[in-house]
Amino acid sequence: MDPLLCRKLLLRAPRRNLFRGLVSVRTAATVVQRPRTFGPTSHRNGPKAMPINPLLDLDTAPSIRDWDKKNLIGLSMQKLQEELGAIPGIKSYTVLQIWRFLYQRGVSAIDDMHNIPKDVKEALKEKYTIDYGRVVSDHVSPIDGTRKLLVGFQDPKAMVESVFIPMNGPRGTQCISSQIGCSLACTFCHTGTQKLMRNLTAGEIVGQYMIPAKDYGDLPLAKNDQRTVNNIVFMGQGEPLYNWRNVKQAIEILTDNDGVGLPKSRITVSTSGIAPGLAKLAELGGISLAISLHATNNCLRDEIVPINRIFPLEILMKACEDYARAMLSCNRDSQRITFEYVMLKD
Repeated sequence: MDPLLCRKLLLRAPRRNLFRGLVSVRTAATVVQRPRTFGPTSHRNGPKAMPINPLLDLDTAPSIRDWDKKNLIGLSMQKLQEELGAIPGIKSYTVLQIWRFLYQRGVSAIDDMHNIPKDVKEALKEKYTIDYGRVVSDHVSPIDGTRKLLVGFQDPKAMVESVFIPMNGPRGTQCISSQIGCSLACTFCHTGTQKLMRNLTAGEIVGQYMIPAKDYGDLPLAKNDQRTVNNIVFMGQGEPLYNWRNVKQAIEILTDNDGVGLPKSRITVSTSGIAPGLAKLAELGGISLAISLHATNNCLRDEIVPINRIFPLEILMKACEDYARAMLSCNRDSQRITFEYVMLKD
């Protein structure tokens, strides 16, 4: 679903009587600001634009990639420890150093891990690579500064959209995808017309954050610096709760305090209404929830959001109530559920 088509209704669940009371509509003024781009083939920003990492530049991106090597991006800390534990010379603290190089420093080449022993780096380069995906196209709207990236992965047909949406001031939200294609066939959604090709890996999900974060200068992380990409929403292609294992792993990487360190309140997962999945999402504690509602009765929702035939509104609203109750011990933002509603023309 295209997030720009949504009008969001934000509902805060009272502590005593959930899902009753007033529904408030929040609107935000949009500041048009043209962000930096990856190379001279797309929108230009003048001579003051900061240098772009060559691995992210459309003109200089390598034509041959290390597809036969395992991607370090997307491995959990536990998996990284297991993978690297067999490398001679790896100390217990070296894995944490590598983790911080990946997600706090944002290095895109193993050779740039400067305080890692040379023999360890050589061993790493034999089996591993650092890959965010490749930028196939980069388009910035001249109207509101929304920036749409088409990101490609290993298989030639594996491409997804990842969209930066400017908010107030210089900051904004990155809308990322969780699947290539979609199986839900919502009638108003372009992705719904495509067949589901496959789930994205955790690395391919995290890479959709790393690409703009590096380009906007959020990485390397600096203490007390304001991030440009300061929110993430899973509202791109695919149903995130149907790729839960990889989405969960990506969220854990993005919120790890020794890594990217995004607050959980800055991440929103949008679902078309996979009611049983809300309990799994609640286990992460503090992640914001959005529901692609689009209709207030089962008759219409069955037609435009076919998953409603399996999880009708009564079941979905009960799952939302349970989620809001589970969030009472977490941050206040996660207690507020966003209902997305596309205004469809008759």
